[in-house]
Amino acid sequence: MNSQGLISLSAAAVLAFAAGFVITPAFSGHRSSQDGSGTAGNSGDSSSGSSLRSGRALPFAFTNLRPQAEDDLVAGLIDAARDSNDFRRTGRIWWLCEGLTASNAQEVVVAALKGLNGSDRDYVTAALFGGWAKVDAKSALAYAQKLKGEERQMAVFGAVEGWARTDFKAASQWVAQLPPGELKRNADRQLISSLAETDPERALSIALEKSTPETSYIYAYTIFPALVARNPEDAAKRAASLPLGRFRSQALEEVADTWASTDRDAALKWIDSLPDGPSKQQTYTSVLQDWVGSDFEGSLAWLEKQPPGSARNRLLDNLSYSAASDSPENALRLVDLVTSTSGQDEMLQEIARVWSRNSPDAAQQWADSQTDPGVKKAAWRGVIDGISNEAPEQAAALVAKVPESFRGDAASSVASAWSRQDPAAAAVWANTLTTSRAEALGNVMSNWVNDDPKSALSWFSDVPSGKDRDSVVSQFVYTLSRSNPTLAVQWAQTIQDDKARASRLEGVANNWIRTDPASAKAWVANSDLAPDVKTRLLAR
Repeated sequence: MNSQGLISLSAAAVLAFAAGFVITPAFSGHRSSQDGSGTAGNSGDSSSGSSLRSGRALPFAFTNLRPQAEDDLVAGLIDAARDSNDFRRTGRIWWLCEGLTASNAQEVVVAALKGLNGSDRDYVTAALFGGWAKVDAKSALAYAQKLKGEERQMAVFGAVEGWARTDFKAASQWVAQLPPGELKRNADRQLISSLAETDPERALSIALEKSTPETSYIYAYTIFPALVARNPEDAAKRAASLPLGRFRSQALEEVADTWASTDRDAALKWIDSLPDGPSKQQTYTSVLQDWVGSDFEGSLAWLEKQPPGSARNRLLDNLSYSAASDSPENALRLVDLVTSTSGQDEMLQEIARVWSRNSPDAAQQWADSQTDPGVKKAAWRGVIDGISNEAPEQAAALVAKVPESFRGDAASSVASAWSRQDPAAAAVWANTLTTSRAEALGNVMSNWVNDDPKSALSWFSDVPSGKDRDSVVSQFVYTLSRSNPTLAVQWAQTIQDDKARASRLEGVANNWIRTDPASAKAWVANSDLAPDVKTRLLAR
C-alpha cells in the first residue's frame, strides 16, 4: 500500500532512516476525501483512512501563544511527544520547535531529550535538531555529532533538514565533506527532500544523478507530490517519462495519490491512459485503497463499471487487505465482482485473515455461518491463519470447528505458527492429533531443528517407531541437512521404510554436496546407497 501514514520527520525519526525514507515536515499534508470530509480540523483528529502526504500544507490551526520560557517549551515538547494521536503529535512537535532560538535551543534540546525515553525520545529528536539548525546550524550539528548510534543519525538528519531550509548551499557543502557511508548517503537524501519543496525539478535532476536504481524510488515520495502541487498534468508527464523501474513506478503512484486528493476523476482518467502492465495496476490500487476507505459506495460503483476479467480481478485482490482493514463487511462485497473461483477464495482468505486479527470473535462467527462449502473452507483458512500467528493456542482450539476437508491443513498451519513461538508446546499438541499428525509434527520439527536442534531431537527421541515417525523424520532431515548434514544423515538412517530411507538419504547428500562436496562425496562413496545413486551423486 502506498500510504505512508506520516511522511514527516516524526515517522522518519522512528522508522525511516534505515529504510532510506526522507524527512519532509513542511510539505506533509493530509490526504482528504473528495468532499474534504477527511480533513483534520483544529482538534488534530484524523479519520481512520487518512494519511499525511508530502506536497500539501499541514492543516493545523494552533494558537499563536507558543510558550516562550524554556521550561514551558520543554514541558510542551515532552507532552506532545507522548500524544497518542500521531497526526496531532506531529503538528504539535513541529509547532513547538518553531519556538527555538539561537539563545535557548541547546538548553531546550538537552532538557527535552533528558525528559524522554524510548520511542517518545526517538520521535522528537530529529524535530528538535531541525528547529535548532534553522537558527544555529553549526551549533546544532556540533552537538548532534557528539551523540551515539541511531540518535546521532536522527539528530544529524534533522539538523541537515533544518539547515537546508534556511541555507541550502551551506548545508550541501557540509554534507559534501562527510566521508562516504550511510550517514552521507542519507544526508544527501535529506537535502534532496528539502530542495523538493522549493525546486522539485532541480531536486529530481539531482536525485536521478546521485541515486542508484535500488534507492532512487525513495525520492519520489517528496519530489512528485511537490510537482503535482504546481501542475498535476506536467507532473504526470514527467513521471511517465522516467526510465522503467522502481523510481518510475513510485513516481506514478505519488502523482496519482496527490492528484486524486483534489481531482480524483482527472487522476483516474490519466491512469487509464498509461500502458497496461503492473505499474498501471499498482497506480490504480494506490488511489483506490484510499477511496475504498473514504467513500466505499463511490469506489464500488467505479469498480462495477470496469470490464470484468483478469485485470479487474487483480485490482480487487490488491484491494482486499486495505478494504478488510477498513470494513470486512464492505470487503466481502468486492468479492462478488471477482470472476474466478480461485480469485474469490484468495480474497475471502485474506479478508478473513485480516478480520480475525482485528475482531477474532466476529470473524469466527462469520466463517461458521457460511453454508457454501467452498466459501466456508476459504473463510476458516483465513481465520486460522490470522489467529495462529497471534494466538496459536486459541487457533488450536478452533481446529475441530473447521470443515473436515480443511482440518488437516488447519492443524498443520497452527502447528507451524506455534512452533515459531513455543516449539515444545507445539510438538506436544501436534503429537496428540488424530488427523494429519505426521504433517503437523513434521512442520514443528522442521522449524525447531533449524533453531535448536539439540532440544528438538532430544524431544523427538521419545516418539515411538512407526509410519508417522518415518514421515516426520523425512520432513525435518531436509531442513537439518542445510546446517548439519552429518546429523541429518544419522537421523535419515533411522527411517524404517527402505525406499523412503534411500530417497531421503539421497536428498540429504544432494544438499551436502552443494556446501561441502569433499566431505559429502566421501560419505557417499562409503554409504549403502544403490550403485546408480552413488554414481549420479559422485558425478556432480
